[in-house]
Amino acid sequence: MLTLNPNNLYMSFNSRGFTAILVILCCFTACQSQKKLAAPMEAYPAAPEEKRSLFHIPVQLNIADLENTLNQELQGVLFNDQSFEDGDNLKLQATKLDRILFKADNKSISYSLPLALKIQYNAGILGIMDAKGDIAVDLRSEYLIQPDWKVVTKTEIVSHRWLRKPVLQVGGINLPVGYLVDAVLKNTKKSLGREIDDILHDYLGLSRVVSDTWDVLFQPILVSPEYSAWMVFNPTSIGMTPVGVQNNTINTTIAIEAKPMVSVGPRPEVNESEKLPPLTLFGPLEPGIDLSINTTVAWEEAERIAKAQVVGETYSSGKRKVTVEDLKLFGQNGKVIVNTRLSGSYNGSIYLSGTPELDQNTNKIKVNNLDFTLETKSFLAKGGAWLLKSTIKNRIQDNMNFLLGYNLEEMKNMLQSELNNFKIGGGLKVDSKVNNLKIGQLQLTPGGFFIGLDINGNLKVTVDPKRK
Repeated sequence: MLTLNPNNLYMSFNSRGFTAILVILCCFTACQSQKKLAAPMEAYPAAPEEKRSLFHIPVQLNIADLENTLNQELQGVLFNDQSFEDGDNLKLQATKLDRILFKADNKSISYSLPLALKIQYNAGILGIMDAKGDIAVDLRSEYLIQPDWKVVTKTEIVSHRWLRKPVLQVGGINLPVGYLVDAVLKNTKKSLGREIDDILHDYLGLSRVVSDTWDVLFQPILVSPEYSAWMVFNPTSIGMTPVGVQNNTINTTIAIEAKPMVSVGPRPEVNESEKLPPLTLFGPLEPGIDLSINTTVAWEEAERIAKAQVVGETYSSGKRKVTVEDLKLFGQNGKVIVNTRLSGSYNGSIYLSGTPELDQNTNKIKVNNLDFTLETKSFLAKGGAWLLKSTIKNRIQDNMNFLLGYNLEEMKNMLQSELNNFKIGGGLKVDSKVNNLKIGQLQLTPGGFFIGLDINGNLKVTVDPKRK
């Protein structure tokens, strides 16, 4: 006879029941896990090559402007020796008589300084005698640019000639002309030589200008407020050609090598400027600029533009509907992945993929052939197939054509305007002409869309004679 033990029956039931519950929980958990679609992995190719860009900037210093500057600075009484006790028995006052005229070569500037002399001569027992005369003192200032970019000048007296010999007002007394010439030359060199060197150093000096320019080139420049576009030149080296004189101008060419970048989005962080490199002298260089500008459109900026039109929109099919809550972009092996987060009849993310291209006619980035990823299609086919047939994909596609909405002609004009208004200090004026601008390669990077812009044109720097 079969006897049932209630305790055994209880334990058997509990085991079978527990197993059943586990199976149900596992099925429930599996079903729940299926409702969450795994995100695609981000993947990017090797970083694009950063092309170096060259600026060959002619710098022209007009000798006529230098001549005018020196004539404006040296006016009236240039020196006034009012002592008989310095060994020459003379009191001597020299006044600028006429314009100072210049000649220049590749290493020096020569000029003639005309002076009107007012002389008092201590003739001992004969008393103090007055005389007047005019003399031209010929000077030469040599200049040299040192490795630290500082200009060293040295002014020497080359010769002199009398324009009007001095005559004492008391006849029969010979004025010691040798003493007089020595006194004139000594005072000219002592009082005027240093002043002339200072004027030439200020006019010819490139150290401060180059140093200020070098630092400025590391600062972000807002070149398009409308598109939040920032340019940083990122110089890597700087040098110049030997100084030459042609057509009444002192000429040289400054050569800058750089890795300029334009970023669209937030203002880039300011990189600490590197130390100004020592002067490097180059041979003759053709003037012009040949820029390959690396332009980065940040993912955040692209998302901002797309979100403005898509987030908050609702899509329905029958009784089912979803609302776009958020949108994120990233790259996967050359494709743009659009992570679209939905709420409503479907809660979670769906993923679309498209190919980014540059439209040269409209100057826009377009994401072509945008479609659900294979994983998204497979996932939605099991319960969200209505989403595959909705208009959400097309609506997002319409808003994936963004950025670079300005045409190239406008950008050329904008760059030329920015270059012309580029403040490099030291009273230097920049004149520029952007000849060609074209969009080059497009590549996806962890930071966003990388775009190459190729620009060529001309720059010229001249000295403003009214600079302070």
